[in-house]
Amino acid sequence: MRLVLFTLLGAAASTAGFAVLFFFFVEAVAGWSTLVLATVLALASVWYVLGRSPGKVVTAVTLVTVIAATNHITVHLALGGYANSGAYLMWGIAIILTSSLTLSRRAIIGATSFYLTVAVIFGFLEESLAASRAAPDPTLSTILFVRREHRSSASGPRETWF
Repeated sequence: MRLVLFTLLGAAASTAGFAVLFFFFVEAVAGWSTLVLATVLALASVWYVLGRSPGKVVTAVTLVTVIAATNHITVHLALGGYANSGAYLMWGIAIILTSSLTLSRRAIIGATSFYLTVAVIFGFLEESLAASRAAPDPTLSTILFVRREHRSSASGPRETWF
């Protein structure tokens, strides 16, 4: 019981930290979306403590998984795709792994298929997503694991994202 409780509370705290970070760097859409996720995680921990029946736990994990997926997609789009978001969408891997401890195999296969489909679609849309806005503050990009490198070629300087 303590492991689940402290995992939920730790996830709520770290997610709230990301929300504060987004607000600090004036990324309001990403901030609000992440704050909603942090709130849901905190409420799920209370829900878990108050009623640990299997049905309630599965319902709470399902709710957290859906809200987390919504957050990952929202932040990914709000920051401008993989290049500008530090591949924030890939936090879905952590959600799938933690959800797999509680949800059915069928639900996990569905969630995994959903994330894979979204990731591939966003991969094809990356050029337009990255071009849809200016890059976020370089400090935020660094914190979100993006490394920018400027290279020069015979045709002039170009920017490469890793």
